[in-house]
Amino acid sequence: MKQAARIIQRLDKALYRRGFRLEAIRQLVRNQILLALLSALAFFAAAGISKASLGFFAGAAIVTLNFYALALVAPGLVHLAKGAVAPLLFQFYGRLILTGILLYLLIAWLHVSIIALLAGLSTVMVNALLWAALFYIIGRKVKEA
Repeated sequence: MKQAARIIQRLDKALYRRGFRLEAIRQLVRNQILLALLSALAFFAAAGISKASLGFFAGAAIVTLNFYALALVAPGLVHLAKGAVAPLLFQFYGRLILTGILLYLLIAWLHVSIIALLAGLSTVMVNALLWAALFYIIGRKVKEA
């Protein structure tokens, strides 16, 4: 258990150094990275090395990288100055096009399992739902001043 706490602490420090100053966003990104890695390892253990496990891993990696990039940019949107919209849109559409190309290559050329790919992509939703549920449960137990 101490090893897991050390891993979480190291990951938190690394994310903080990379610009994730807000604790809630850092927690979400950290949990997404851990969920993607652990679920991909579990999928590999269950399915072995196959097109399904490759699809799951690729989906989890794609969505985690997209989530990472979005979480890095999102806090800055609050303080967006005039004229800064163009670089933001360029980055968004660049990620969207790159994601589309990767998904096309995975499905059309590598013939990965689409179900496994979608399951990997859905790890971000599982992360968000778990985080929101825990926040709601813990937040309800805190007394207001």
